[in-house]
Amino acid sequence: MKKVFFLSVLICSFLTACHNDAKDIVAAQCYQDNPIEELPWLNAVVTSFQKPKSGPLTVSSYSFKNTAYLVVANPSVSCPACYIYNCEGKTIGQLGISYETFMSEGKTIKTFLNATY
Repeated sequence: MKKVFFLSVLICSFLTACHNDAKDIVAAQCYQDNPIEELPWLNAVVTSFQKPKSGPLTVSSYSFKNTAYLVVANPSVSCPACYIYNCEGKTIGQLGISYETFMSEGKTIKTFLNATY
């Protein structure tokens, strides 16, 4: 019984480590530590929202079909899909990805900014 328990713990640990490594690999396609600082086009988008009274702002990286994306979320925008980008700065609309599909299948990797302006 102890062997079975140890084996199941070992397998769970291995699977968790692999899952985190996969997210790190996807993120590394796009940035090293902080995409807001590393990608000038993303910094410009974020800066445009960092004005007084523009409200809550969240910037997160997502994994969608083993590709990294960056999501800039502000509840005041009428087109949330217009602020979901691949690493080159193209929106999911330009890439032919529907917002509903992205949101249902995409997984959050990391949140880099969660503030109110």
